[in-house]
Amino acid sequence: MSIPDYVRDRAALQRLLDRWGVPTNAYELDPLRVGAGSTLVDDVVMIAPVGRRWAVWYRERGKDYDLREFETESLACLDMAMRLRRLLGIE
Repeated sequence: MSIPDYVRDRAALQRLLDRWGVPTNAYELDPLRVGAGSTLVDDVVMIAPVGRRWAVWYRERGKDYDLREFETESLACLDMAMRLRRLLGIE
């Protein structure tokens, strides 16, 4: 399966991940929607706006790993798609 050259936003990323059959418990597209006092899920790839930039990272056992920041949402979405593809062995 190929990754489109341009995944412009999280909605387009969601459609791509659905098409690939990626389980929804493998990622979180909106960690900010988790309410105060809630526990974020673990063992997922996450994406979120950080100021004027976008961040993608892996969360495992309550800790964040491999944080990368991007200038645009589309670059962050592309990174997230590639991470999930690699982690889940999607061809």
